[in-house]
Amino acid sequence: MFGDQSVPAYELNKFTVDTLAEIMRRNKRAEKHNQLLIHDHRQKADEYTAESVRLGGILESIGMTSTSLSQSGLMSLRTLANLALTLNTVDASETSFLLALGQLEEELCRVDEARRALQKSILSLTRNIHIGRLKHADLTKALGELERRSVEDHGEMERHARETQFIRNKAKEYRSHTHKMEGMLERTGVEPEVYHQALTERAQALERLKQEIVPLKKKLDSYHGLVPGDLEEELRGKIDLMQRFYSLI
Repeated sequence: MFGDQSVPAYELNKFTVDTLAEIMRRNKRAEKHNQLLIHDHRQKADEYTAESVRLGGILESIGMTSTSLSQSGLMSLRTLANLALTLNTVDASETSFLLALGQLEEELCRVDEARRALQKSILSLTRNIHIGRLKHADLTKALGELERRSVEDHGEMERHARETQFIRNKAKEYRSHTHKMEGMLERTGVEPEVYHQALTERAQALERLKQEIVPLKKKLDSYHGLVPGDLEEELRGKIDLMQRFYSLI
């Protein structure tokens, strides 16, 4: 087992001892079985020798020896003996040959059934291989499509990333510019009233005042028929009111 090398050392424990004991028991059983086979073969050899002596005596008693047989008879005898050895028969009787042939036919049937089962298995494996190849082709095609889309999506993602970074940079630039402009406005003393929101609120207030002036204008037109003194006093009152309104904006 180990050839020229020395047997490696092993640890002496319960497992190794149990393993060696089991190997010893198996070796003893195998040796006993071999002894039985040897005894059986020797017994059969003795039986065949006795049978050969008996048949030789019979042939000699009727004047038939191996030297008295023709060449064809010797060939037939050798063929019969070889056939008996091949079929592993007990003897060369017709019954033994028929039993051996029956066993061969049964073995042939089993082999034929195994062959058909193997062919069926091979056919199933062939179909599975064909299906597997088709699936492999589909998966390869799908993988190629995914790789192509991945390349395209990667380019699109890079473009979006560049645009996002550009927008972020612009937003940062605008914030910085806004802070600078607010600082400049604070340094120049600009009032908050000029800011966009304040101007919008004032424009809305002016629009409301214009809407309120419309009925006053209509009422002013109705004063055209009054005397000049009363009209002048009334107009002055309205002008003062309008001036106060405009001073609010």
